[in-house]
Amino acid sequence: MKIDFQFIKEWEPKYDDIVSDQEEYLALVINVSQDLNNIQSINIETFKRLINWKSPRAKGLIKWDKYNTYQKVFHLVYNDQQVDKMNELVVLPGIGAPIASTILHFIFPDDFPIYDFRTVEVLHCFGYFKYKTASLSHYQEFQKTLKYLRTNLVHYNLRQIDRALFAFHKKNSIECKRFSNDFNIKSHIFKERQAVDIIHSSDRGKKEKMTNLSIPEIIKSICEVLGNNGKVINRKDIIEKAKELEINESSVLPADYCDNTKTGQWSSYNFLHSISPGRYILAKYKFQSGK
Repeated sequence: MKIDFQFIKEWEPKYDDIVSDQEEYLALVINVSQDLNNIQSINIETFKRLINWKSPRAKGLIKWDKYNTYQKVFHLVYNDQQVDKMNELVVLPGIGAPIASTILHFIFPDDFPIYDFRTVEVLHCFGYFKYKTASLSHYQEFQKTLKYLRTNLVHYNLRQIDRALFAFHKKNSIECKRFSNDFNIKSHIFKERQAVDIIHSSDRGKKEKMTNLSIPEIIKSICEVLGNNGKVINRKDIIEKAKELEINESSVLPADYCDNTKTGQWSSYNFLHSISPGRYILAKYKFQSGK
């Protein structure tokens, strides 16, 4: 099973059948934004509501009589782009990685997804995330994974993806735990995401990092980068990217990966859709483009 447009479309609305916290979430988005505009931090009343929304049990661990210390750190992570924001927050009493990510999500809703063991288990179950737990050391990888999914799900934001994953887990938690040990079977998804990160990077050692991938997997990753958000992909651009990875031009045959060509329609790697000679879009966008 893949976390794609159909998955989010099916599961994201089901969140409201399970949890009735969306109204408070939207109110907190507004309140935090107002606090940041007024004091460049979060006031104590807003923070109490935020903690109550995410984890009411944590309220007893917060040092409310020393809230000034919390406010100073919130001010720092909001204003200083150089600091490690998660590490600055988790040193505060009562603030673990999940709550720290929630604070950052409300401050930067487009950059920081909410960290939760349920979403982690679903991502792991489907082969997108190699870890099973929501520990601080894994958050950066979790953040990359959610942003990778958002790149492929152009009509959805981080909160909507989070809602879908949460809802799926609530209805399928037993299955997630049962299949979580099959990560190696599904790890091709994780490898594809890693490949996209490598292609995006300016690292000269790209070729060595791609040695665990087959040529079709590499070509697919190249096309994921070039065809982001339904952009048209030109054959010459695929070849150029492949050459950067020292892949011979004769091995780059985009028509073999198209769902509407004779050579590609029966392939297990038909991730492209031909729109004209030498021009393609990712097959997942063909219905949106009308081509």
